[in-house]
Amino acid sequence: MRDSERVELYLSGSSARLLSREVATSMRGRAMEALVLPFSFREFLRHRGVEPVGGTSRLGKSRRSELDAQLRRYLSEGGFPEAQGMADA
Repeated sequence: MRDSERVELYLSGSSARLLSREVATSMRGRAMEALVLPFSFREFLRHRGVEPVGGTSRLGKSRRSELDAQLRRYLSEGGFPEAQGMADA
C-alpha cells in the first residue's frame, strides 16, 4: 500500500516480547525509527511562553513562586509536547 498509494502510515505501540532491533524484522517491511524525546524543563517553560530571561538568581518572590508552580505542572503532566494542556484522565 505504501508503494502504490500516497499515504503515510504510522505504527506505534510496544511489545514486551520484542526487542527494539527486532521490531523492524517482525513488521516484514521498511521501518524507520523515530525517537521522540520529552521537553526539558526550560523547553517546557519556553513552550508556555514563561521562560525567564537571564539568570534565575535575580528573580523576585512572585516570579519564583510562578516557576515553582510551573515545575509542579511539568512534573505532573510530563514533558512530551503532545501531552501539554491535556485534561487529567
